[in-house]
Amino acid sequence: LIKKPIPVSISMLAIAFSFRYFAMPRNDIAMFLNQLPAFFDVYLYGFALSYVFVYIEKNNIENSLQLWHRAIFTVMFILSIVAVSKLLHYQASSTIETLSINQLKTRFFFATAFSLSILFASMSFKFIIWIFSNKFIRFLSEISYNMYIWHQFLAVEMRMAFLNTEQLHADIGLQKAYTLLCWSVALIVAALCTYFIEKPCANAIKNKFLRSKE
Repeated sequence: LIKKPIPVSISMLAIAFSFRYFAMPRNDIAMFLNQLPAFFDVYLYGFALSYVFVYIEKNNIENSLQLWHRAIFTVMFILSIVAVSKLLHYQASSTIETLSINQLKTRFFFATAFSLSILFASMSFKFIIWIFSNKFIRFLSEISYNMYIWHQFLAVEMRMAFLNTEQLHADIGLQKAYTLLCWSVALIVAALCTYFIEKPCANAIKNKFLRSKE
């Protein structure tokens, strides 16, 4: 991506759009909804943002912004959050049958709006930056990938072990309690995996690599 950003970016976008276009007419769309090629444009935004933030930090751009710059970026941040909210509302208003298709249709636009919100927030007023970069948010960012990996598996396993599906669908209070349980357990498991497995293993591999170069 660094050496050939335009060809790689175009290729990733083409794969993502082609894969989702292929997936949408299928009856077994759930099988294709969250496959890697369907997220290539989302990953592309992640790669691009990482380079942009490194560039901003190296050139001390955030600290050189004036008050009116921050005001403009704050307004743009709010507008991008409104766009994210509208897209989420559009998805949530879908029927069960059309929910997956609408997720595929809006994924690129959602990724665009969300990525812009992150970028604009980083150059907004200081209190907005603090909201998204305090200790708790940094903790969540560290465990986020393990959270992503484990949350659905844990939710399904706990539902099968403890709950009756029909009762869960009919009881709003039970749904809220189940949601809280899923979030709590997933956070704990993600934190344990991150700090007791992932980070120690990463440090061991890094140290072994550094020793091999001595």
